[in-house]
Amino acid sequence: MIAYVDMFSGISGDMMLGALVDLGVPVDWLTEKLSPVLTGFELKTGTVFRHHLRAVNLTVETQEGRGISRNYTDIRALIENADLPETVKANCLLAFHKIAAAESGIHGHDMDTIHFHEIGGIDSLVDIVGTFLAVDYLGIDRVYASTVPLGSGTVQCAHGVLPVPVPAVLSILKDTPVKASDAKTEIVTPTGAALVTTLAGSFGPMPEMKIQKTGYGAGKRETGSSLPNLLRIILGEKTGAAETSGIQKETVQVIQTNIDDMSPEISGYLMDLLLENQALDVCFTPAQMKKTGPESGWKFCAEKSILTP
Repeated sequence: MIAYVDMFSGISGDMMLGALVDLGVPVDWLTEKLSPVLTGFELKTGTVFRHHLRAVNLTVETQEGRGISRNYTDIRALIENADLPETVKANCLLAFHKIAAAESGIHGHDMDTIHFHEIGGIDSLVDIVGTFLAVDYLGIDRVYASTVPLGSGTVQCAHGVLPVPVPAVLSILKDTPVKASDAKTEIVTPTGAALVTTLAGSFGPMPEMKIQKTGYGAGKRETGSSLPNLLRIILGEKTGAAETSGIQKETVQVIQTNIDDMSPEISGYLMDLLLENQALDVCFTPAQMKKTGPESGWKFCAEKSILTP
């Protein structure tokens, strides 16, 4: 089973978990699995309509007061000692490591002492652990995702007013394809960014698939966008020749440029250096340039591949 996370209006933890509930994950089952790990919460769901699209609006009600924070060490110990499937546990630890690494780099603190404010609350813990439990429940073994749209403006958080996208989101989304949107507020939260980058093996167009079901999770904000504030997850089976034959596709990045009047000795050194650093191939070709002299151009193919089965 595969899933395509369509982030046309961004992603947050409650949107992700709401969409998975819409795909058929029972709320009672989630509560039963989460209760031995986390206490003091209640999962509530309702149906909302955005632009006449029906979606699950999931809310985590907690008994904790505002401003409760936990540090990374506490959260890691909580997950490591929890009775969870190994895949779920590994994904939870990776997601929180992404968030902790981002916060550590931004604030200049050691990871083990980083305090999660909004993300350290029971509601965010439920969103993260619950999402990975739900993915396991649905038997999803591979996740694809769309390019991530980013909002604009500012948002109020524990550290004060921050620009959107907030620094933690930008850090977590390093090396992930992103694009601008017409949203006037935050539409990708750190929790959402950590979830999708942990789960998704690739970002881009929907893969060739046989659709079985679609789930919608509702966001809470008024985004100012022309699109409804929803997250869509499409569930199905992989199809196509690559799936049936076992062939893997590999995306290879190619960089080309023209160089004006470079010494041949430098060209040779450059070729050796690129090949030593895992370039797949390097070649030089003559180029007739603006002064009609026999200048030289070069191109090389860099080894930065994305495997897509």
